[in-house]
Amino acid sequence: MKAGVYYGPRDVRYEDVPDLALTGDYFDALIKVEAAGICGSDMHRYNNAPGAPVQGNRVFGHELAGTVIEVGPNVTGIKVGDRVGVEPLVTCGACRYCKCGEYQICADLAHVGGKHSGGFAQYAKAPHKNLFKLPDHVPFDEASTLDCYSVAVHALRRVPVTIGDTVVVIGTGAIGICISQVAKAAGAAKVIIVGRRESALEVARNCGIADAFNSAKGDLTEYVMSQTGGMGADVAFEAVGGPGGASTMQQAIDVLRPMGTVGCVANPNIAEINFRNMYRKELSMKFVQSFSAWGPRPEFEIALRMMAEGRINAKHMITHHLSLKDVSAGFEAMRDRNASGACKVVLLPHA
Repeated sequence: MKAGVYYGPRDVRYEDVPDLALTGDYFDALIKVEAAGICGSDMHRYNNAPGAPVQGNRVFGHELAGTVIEVGPNVTGIKVGDRVGVEPLVTCGACRYCKCGEYQICADLAHVGGKHSGGFAQYAKAPHKNLFKLPDHVPFDEASTLDCYSVAVHALRRVPVTIGDTVVVIGTGAIGICISQVAKAAGAAKVIIVGRRESALEVARNCGIADAFNSAKGDLTEYVMSQTGGMGADVAFEAVGGPGGASTMQQAIDVLRPMGTVGCVANPNIAEINFRNMYRKELSMKFVQSFSAWGPRPEFEIALRMMAEGRINAKHMITHHLSLKDVSAGFEAMRDRNASGACKVVLLPHA
């Protein structure tokens, strides 16, 4: 089969790899990949970000959706021909955290599209319990973004948003836009998304987030105070992380009202934070790592239901559709988003 193979920083190649086959193990479903999104974590590896390097000769792609073409003999609930979204988290299932539904903390956490061959290929394998049937009206490309929306659902479980809240989301990548949409769907009175690229802010507006503020053209704290009667936001999510995480995390702290909460969603590389400000305002900080289950329901399933009901809108977030053979161009579009205007690049393995 054809796949986009990661060999190292700035080196992803479209080439032949061995076909996948069911071998009787835990991975008991074979999927024809119809769409796979390039994630920010894929870009960390591509850009050789600190802490991100991994061994080469890997097929990434943990944001994927497709059609089931084969299942193992003991599989129930999923059959050949089903259209499915793939929850990529693969866990031990036996530790304390897996048993209580917090499997994002599992010490053996792995991913389809991480340790295991993923969606940047014509076919992928997954445990059948990780497959969620897609309604006919949910397109494959939009379903491939469910990983991002699942993170957003988890963010709101970790940092609840209630009716009347003002929510500030710093970051206009896919995760920031997804959190903004989910917060709005959850009933927040006002959602402000913040970024520095006008093309990304326009994507957010097209996704239904009308209040999109360009922090390169004005003072964010002054703007938030003007929108909240001088009080500040109830909740702020930092969804930038990386080398820029220090300044944006401080922005999130600065815009909060006393006793507000900051949600740290992106993987931070924070040089300095004014903890005195947090202390004096008695702020809370919560970290958001991936996603898992909300009570008895997987957060992936919750995100899928929201998509199926039209409460979130992925269509306008997908700015680029590319054939799998153009996988390198897709990574380059994500690397230089100022030039490409990319927000979410989706690869189509059979186009």
